[in-house]
Amino acid sequence: MIRILFTGGGTGGHIYPILSVVEELAISGPNAEMDLRYFGVPGNYKKLLEENGIKVSKILPAKLRRYFDIRNFIDILILLPLSFVQALWKVFWFMPDVLFSKGGPGSLPVVLACWFFHVPIVIHDSDAVMGLSNKLAFRFAKRVAVSFESTVAKLSPKDQNIGGKIALIGNPIRHSFTGAPVDQIYSKKAFGMNSEKPVILVIGGSQGAVKINNFMLQVAGEIISKFQVLHQ
Repeated sequence: MIRILFTGGGTGGHIYPILSVVEELAISGPNAEMDLRYFGVPGNYKKLLEENGIKVSKILPAKLRRYFDIRNFIDILILLPLSFVQALWKVFWFMPDVLFSKGGPGSLPVVLACWFFHVPIVIHDSDAVMGLSNKLAFRFAKRVAVSFESTVAKLSPKDQNIGGKIALIGNPIRHSFTGAPVDQIYSKKAFGMNSEKPVILVIGGSQGAVKINNFMLQVAGEIISKFQVLHQ
């Protein structure tokens, strides 16, 4: 039995790459017995994780902010120690063979607990600039996977020079998105759009989301005269 532990914040940017990894594990090892667990902050994705064979156990969310906020004192001085104790207890009883962390709120205590028990740690960061949780977890990880070359360029020179630790792999994608392209006319009708009019997809997340959203609010009136907009 292979025990694999996952952790990450409770947004789609954390959860869906985890599901992609789980799908790939099933393909690469169809006969392997695996016990898959998620310790962290699942948000609205608890049911989705469980539907994909992952048992979910919640960890208190301790959010690490890069800006001044009175809540930082509560999270760092109270929630982070409590969540670390939680993670120690849960990891001790599960004792995984490896941890895969996507970073985000709730992930750092699990990383620290696994490091304490000498569990190999693999972290993945999807963003051009590595998130704070993953930056702190970097030194505890055995392998670090990133989606962009710029992610590595923005690390400290000392971290960049760790040979063999960092791998540029891109973002894990589910196989359902890598097959034959879906018919555009069908897709437009599925969203209730005009099949003859071009569509602009606007999608963003993490540190870039606010700027993208604000920009689209400014120019939406001008764009929709010629295009349809699907804005996530």
